[in-house]
Amino acid sequence: MGVKAVLFDLDGTLLKNDRNRMGDEYIKLVYNRFPDTISPEKFEKAMYAAFMAMTKNDGRKINKQVFIETFFPLIDYPADEGMQIFDYVHKHDLPSLEREEEKVPEAKRVVEKVFDLGYQVVIATNPIFPKDVMFERLKWAGVDKFPFKLVTSFENCKFAKPNPQYYKQITDRIDIKPEQCLMIGDEHMDMVAAHVGIRTFFVKSPSSDLRDSTPKPTYRGKLEDIINILEK
Repeated sequence: MGVKAVLFDLDGTLLKNDRNRMGDEYIKLVYNRFPDTISPEKFEKAMYAAFMAMTKNDGRKINKQVFIETFFPLIDYPADEGMQIFDYVHKHDLPSLEREEEKVPEAKRVVEKVFDLGYQVVIATNPIFPKDVMFERLKWAGVDKFPFKLVTSFENCKFAKPNPQYYKQITDRIDIKPEQCLMIGDEHMDMVAAHVGIRTFFVKSPSSDLRDSTPKPTYRGKLEDIINILEK
């Protein structure tokens, strides 16, 4: 099939996690470490404004910088001190959000088999969180020990899903043509990889939201079905 690299989404694909639940719980977790002079409503609105700003990033700045420039002015808090709080939360508090029921039993086996077959492997999860968050959540999925070619995060991306340029950035970074890549995910924002020439594999999850405008997936099936396709 000419594929050299396999890109995996995380939420709804390697984890059964609902990305909206994760976002809400993450915001509350971080807020608990900030001064209570900031109202929870103001903090939440600022976080979602920063998430939206990264989603709309036009590529002139890395997502981390967009986050900092959007979020901290909205809560009127020093960025340097604030980022230290985020770092503390990621190291000490974030593990509390792990949910045993959100594990995908076959995730580790599937990822391991893709490596064994000789493919380059990328974790193409929406890069609106820091790398510490991404790797902690890869641990929850049981796949944190693999030598991924790239794990996208807000430190290394200038675009975010569902912007097709996010996927073009990945293929440029790993130096593999889009048509030689396969994106595996459960949502519209994963299937739009087709707009830059990447083949797609749709894995249905409770939060799947394919739309009329969603490019038709190249393949559909369960996560483990990807092995048969790649072996052929």
